[in-house]
Amino acid sequence: MLLAALPLALQPIQPPSAFVGVDVVDVENGTIIEDRTVLVENNHITAITAADAPIPEGTQLIQGGGRYLMPGLADMHVHSTNTDWFPLFIAEGVTTVRVMWGRPFLLDLRDEIRAGDLIGPDMMIAGAVIGGPPTMYASAVAYTDPAEARAEVARQAAAGYDFIKIVANLSPDVYAAIVDESARQGLRFAGHVSDDIGIERMIADRIQSIEHWNGFDAVELADEYKERRGKARLLRSGEVALDTMYPPERRARLVAALKNAEVAIVPTMSVWEGERLSCAEHEARMARPELRYVRRFHHDWWATKSPCPTGSPEDLARLDSKAFEAVEAADLRALIDADALLLSGSDSANPHILPAIGLHEEIALMVKRGLTPAEALRTSTINVARFLGEDDSQRRIAVGAQADLLLLTANPLDDIANTRAIHGVMIDGRWLNPASLHAFKDWTAQAVAQSSAAE
Repeated sequence: MLLAALPLALQPIQPPSAFVGVDVVDVENGTIIEDRTVLVENNHITAITAADAPIPEGTQLIQGGGRYLMPGLADMHVHSTNTDWFPLFIAEGVTTVRVMWGRPFLLDLRDEIRAGDLIGPDMMIAGAVIGGPPTMYASAVAYTDPAEARAEVARQAAAGYDFIKIVANLSPDVYAAIVDESARQGLRFAGHVSDDIGIERMIADRIQSIEHWNGFDAVELADEYKERRGKARLLRSGEVALDTMYPPERRARLVAALKNAEVAIVPTMSVWEGERLSCAEHEARMARPELRYVRRFHHDWWATKSPCPTGSPEDLARLDSKAFEAVEAADLRALIDADALLLSGSDSANPHILPAIGLHEEIALMVKRGLTPAEALRTSTINVARFLGEDDSQRRIAVGAQADLLLLTANPLDDIANTRAIHGVMIDGRWLNPASLHAFKDWTAQAVAQSSAAE
């Protein structure tokens, strides 16, 4: 933990900066504003001018000719039980993370980053997830008594967590206690849909976000983390048709309700994509050089998900994939067209989802499902500002925006894969050049190796 945290602490406060001659990525309009100079002072963008406009003396110049400046990215669904990955988040341009199951030490780290004492991604942090029995998580808290659930919410609020995360199997009375106590404590709640509650009631109660497309289907299976595999079997057997499993009329009503209640969807499609890998795809992912960023524990866990050699035949896997991809594509387009709140989250640490890199892959997956690059980028930038109730200037290149910025060597509106063509990162007004980013990646790899050796 200390090894990974070290680079977060070694960044001095920097003088005013100017990105000179950059092409600005306007994520809202999906356009490029060419040849601008963007001035940064006191952690915020203070001016956007013509490239040849005068620059105040003493300003640090960052040459942007031929490069593209865009807002930093937010991963709205991550899991982390240590600090090993935090340098990698920065190096990959992920300047905000929403931790869906926090720990007390992360609260301290969050506060030090917000105070400017450390450099790192801003964090929104949930406490221990709250569900009902039987719980699928060994360290989750599960309640049948509404008073105990209410007390748990109060404890998490007193500890300083930012929101409450709920999962499956909540009874109606326990759920009602969580909703009421969250409001009393001034916290929002987010998470999974319990069968006994239903997505419609949770939307009416203004749950802040629903994760993993939870509740969009009309076929209830007991184990939500096997639901896609179970549904694939139902489709293959012909027991259930796709339109019966995902009725179009019901999904249209849900999209309208989500929009009206301003409830966000975080689909985490990468999770389901990982469930549908062929044998060859699984083996290719297990050979990725980026696995140096995951602990031996994760590597061994991910290896158990292999469909090789006795898993589902590859042709059936592709058939299942096409069926679910069509539903995902239709729902993404419906959410975008309705101006409902769509956010990108990787669910990193789950099989095949790499920390930080997984967010880029989730955004790319949205484009693969039919969104434009600009639409996909909004799910990790200006939609996040809307979700958080931030000022309209935030999470875009605009005067007054916090200076969390990526300088890219290629245009992400031409090819969404260019979000990883990162030349440098500015986070909270501090500039990290290519050498710094390379060092941050090495720090993560070393910290992961150290942690793996200690397992």
